Amino acid sequence: MRRFVAFLVFFACAATANAQSYTYSVYIDADANAATGCSVSSPGGALAGIESVLAVTVTAGTPPTVNSVTRSSCSGGILGAPVAEGTAAVSVGAGVGGTTSIEVSDALLNVAPSSTGALHVYAAAQSAGGSDILFTTTGVAIGQAIVLQLAAPGSTVPTPLFGIPALLLLVAGLLAFGSRAVRRRMLKRLMLGLVLLSGIAGAAIFNWNGIGPIATDPPGDSTSGESAIDLRYLLGAFNGSNVFFRLDVNSNLAPPPPKPVAVADTYQDTINTTLTVAAPGVLSNDTLNGGTITSNTNPAHGTLALNVNGGFVYTPTTGYTGQDSFTYTLTNAGGNSIGNVTIVILNGPSAQPDSYTTIVGTALNVSAPGVLANDNLGNPTATLSSFGGGSLGGAVTSHAVGTSAALAGGTLTVNANGSISLTAPTTAGTYTFLYRIGNVQGTSDGTVTIQVNQAPTITSVGPANFSVGVNGTYTITTSGTPTVTSITLTGCTLPAGLSFTYTSGATATISGTATAGGTVSCTVTASNGVSPNATQTLVVNSTAGPVANPDSYSTTVGTALNVSAPGVLGNDNLGSPTATMSSFGGGSLGGSVTTNAPGASVALGASGGTLTLNANGSINLTTPTTAGTYTFQYRIGNHDPGQSGTDDHQRGPGELLGRHERNLQHHHDRHAYGQLDHVDRLRAAGWLEFHLHQRRERDHLRHRDGDRHSGLHRDREQRHRAAGGAEAGGQGQ
Repeated sequence: MRRFVAFLVFFACAATANAQSYTYSVYIDADANAATGCSVSSPGGALAGIESVLAVTVTAGTPPTVNSVTRSSCSGGILGAPVAEGTAAVSVGAGVGGTTSIEVSDALLNVAPSSTGALHVYAAAQSAGGSDILFTTTGVAIGQAIVLQLAAPGSTVPTPLFGIPALLLLVAGLLAFGSRAVRRRMLKRLMLGLVLLSGIAGAAIFNWNGIGPIATDPPGDSTSGESAIDLRYLLGAFNGSNVFFRLDVNSNLAPPPPKPVAVADTYQDTINTTLTVAAPGVLSNDTLNGGTITSNTNPAHGTLALNVNGGFVYTPTTGYTGQDSFTYTLTNAGGNSIGNVTIVILNGPSAQPDSYTTIVGTALNVSAPGVLANDNLGNPTATLSSFGGGSLGGAVTSHAVGTSAALAGGTLTVNANGSISLTAPTTAGTYTFLYRIGNVQGTSDGTVTIQVNQAPTITSVGPANFSVGVNGTYTITTSGTPTVTSITLTGCTLPAGLSFTYTSGATATISGTATAGGTVSCTVTASNGVSPNATQTLVVNSTAGPVANPDSYSTTVGTALNVSAPGVLGNDNLGSPTATMSSFGGGSLGGSVTTNAPGASVALGASGGTLTLNANGSINLTTPTTAGTYTFQYRIGNHDPGQSGTDDHQRGPGELLGRHERNLQHHHDRHAYGQLDHVDRLRAAGWLEFHLHQRRERDHLRHRDGDRHSGLHRDREQRHRAAGGAEAGGQGQ
């Protein structure tokens, strides 16, 4: 018998220690004032104004039993440690709708010493795996406070005086006394009493007939999914000096089965493709323990239809690639387990074009991710494997990443991380190459364009030369990459009749018909967006060719002819820049117009005199001895590189020619004049004639261009009369 009693005590203690237990708590704000009392931690967060906390610990079983009843009281703003006090009971099926009720009672003076007629009440249920709270009348997070009025009616029912441990001690004591027969009779009676008392311990401690719940909580909202802590209703009542609370839970509090175990799952899908997974689907690797799928979350990048058998249909968002996920919850009476499901949406890569710019002599360095920055690398992430083709020649697979190839006079390197480098290129232009990226879904090739630019230069070489009265064009030419987009001419005013024109492209012009001579210095600036701009100083010349006009002079035999500067140049148009005397000859002098340099002295044909023509146009003819008409030519010129040719009858390179014939003729009629013959078709041509007279009556001198030598003629006539009509000596002018 002693062994049986020892076994009974051991079994009771072991069962209590190892069985699943739950705690049910009631938080009481006795004065309905959150500013007084204590701030108390609860499964739903901190609660303010709490004066006391009643807690009942129940051990699951068939039937379930109350393990402990405690009260914690607030003093000086601090909630004290729990102390064993109060009465509790658990009744399976006695709650609203067949729920299990857990009752707890204590003296009102202990629970609410300062109550003013109403208590604010909060309820909570906890297990090792989760909790449920009931803080408002409807169980929602924000709602009406739960209030218990002190006038609640009710009647008590008998409360057992002893707990199970006390009864066991009583059995042991009784068995220590009396004979074996007496002990046997007492044991039978005590065992029957123990059963009766145990039943009383599990019965109600208050008659709840006619009393309804003061708060209701939705089913299935415990955090762990355990029905034993799934609060449904809260009731409260007063009877005399005691306060009673009842918490109804959605369970019979029998020992729960093991919780289900959900194991993570991973699936693969393809972009824009629906994934269908048949049952058991996500449940195939789970331990159910009778659990079922009770809820799930939705994926962020698609739609999901999850069935209770574990099968599902997932449709990714159009165009999305990467990872998506959802969770599902398995639940049984022992709790719940959450499984994570990952879906990887695969996609091949898509390489996009890239463009970079540098200038001749400047290295190009593009850091990672470089050419990959604008690519869709797909899923899984594509990698860069090779490059080539285009300006590099070969194919996209010709060069492995990390190697180098010649490009634009420099060296190109493409790395696996997408970075590229081109050492200082030497040749301007547009260059391309391809690169390849790939993953398990495929490959894609991208095109890279490298523009190697060069600052502009002005390739035309001045000066710009124009001739007055002649239409001409000077073209300004440039080079550079890209093509020059602007050419300007500044810092000068062009000679009248000339204009500057730039429309587009690499050239500009200065054109027109100059109406005045002159020289200006201009600045030409060319730009193409690449620094620095090109500049050039351009000299613009507008030259007027000379026009030599005929000249005639007369003298008498024996008389020297001296014509001072400007002499033969006096009636010439010397042009712009001013023409100069370059040579003379031909006619009576023999040779050609280029035979003699200015300042030379040459015999004038049969006149017997010596002719000197100076650069300033002055003429000297020493005393001639033979009358007659004598001619010669002289040449004046200036610089006119805008023309070409060597014919004396047109402008030649570098000068405008003027040829003058001097005719020195015999006059048989004293009033006859020498003939001026125009033998040069140049518009600058002119004639010069000498009249050398030998008459006793008189000499008559006339200049074909006018009477600028008439005074000399009068002097000769006076000398002739003074000499009595004797023949005059030869004189040239």
